[in-house]
Amino acid sequence: MAVVNELPKPMFPGMDPTFSLHYSEMIDAVNSLLGYRGDVAIKAPLDLGGNRIKNVGTAVEPSDAVSHALAEASYSATALQPKLESTGSNPLKSVRRVNDPNQREQSSSFLKDLLSTAPSANQVIPLTTPSMGGISVTIPAGLFTFADRSSVYLQSRTDLLTLPTATSITSISCVGNLVTVVTSAPTGVVAGQGVTIAGVSPATFNGSFTVVSVLSSTSFTYQLDLGTVSGSGGRVELLNVHYYTITKRSGYVRLLPVVSGDTAANRLQACFDNFQIIAVVVLTSTGSNVASSGGGGSAIVGSPTAGAMF
Repeated sequence: MAVVNELPKPMFPGMDPTFSLHYSEMIDAVNSLLGYRGDVAIKAPLDLGGNRIKNVGTAVEPSDAVSHALAEASYSATALQPKLESTGSNPLKSVRRVNDPNQREQSSSFLKDLLSTAPSANQVIPLTTPSMGGISVTIPAGLFTFADRSSVYLQSRTDLLTLPTATSITSISCVGNLVTVVTSAPTGVVAGQGVTIAGVSPATFNGSFTVVSVLSSTSFTYQLDLGTVSGSGGRVELLNVHYYTITKRSGYVRLLPVVSGDTAANRLQACFDNFQIIAVVVLTSTGSNVASSGGGGSAIVGSPTAGAMF
């Protein structure tokens, strides 16, 4: 194969100086394309018309092209397979190998994500007593068992909780499955917030519910399938539910920020990032609501001081 050498610049005595200048510039351009003036800079897309680029050198810079042989050896499925196999010597960090104690989950598993079930949930019974205008709540120390049968020893904790605010109800009625509540003063509730309805007659209106809509500063709605019926009396209570939680492998009991209403949405929010509700304390404007307070998430049977969870 012929070797192309750098083109020289011949002299043209007697020729027009402009011709000599243009000829010199053309020689420089050709030598640049031949690589004699450093890297060849392509100023437009390079169309090879389906032809190959041959004899690619060893890649040095991140932007260098690589040969077919290097790509196959380093990046092909055959080359990557040993690194992707869970039984390999250097698997991906996200791969969990079966029965490998070094890659076993330390804080969660499919079972560990479940809530506690009876009777383990009944091991925690919050003790409530009036104190200094509020309610003193004690979570006793003891062994707590999770749904996967693992256990942790709880540390005792005592808190002085503030009694919730209460606004009296002037009228309450249901049409179909929508209850409309009118209060004697603004409550400040917003749609999606939990509220507790207490003391209404008939008692079927009572419980914790999520506000569907706010009609005015003193009226809102929630869903409850009662048909067409009216009630009387009662009150709306806010900031009355306290969740006590723990996490896996820790006996430290946490008290989450107070919420309004023991609703499914509030419980779901409390059980995030490996948190587990172990006790719920529901207060009223006059004291503790023993019938709605309890441990874990299941009924407490036979206890004279704690009722069933809902």
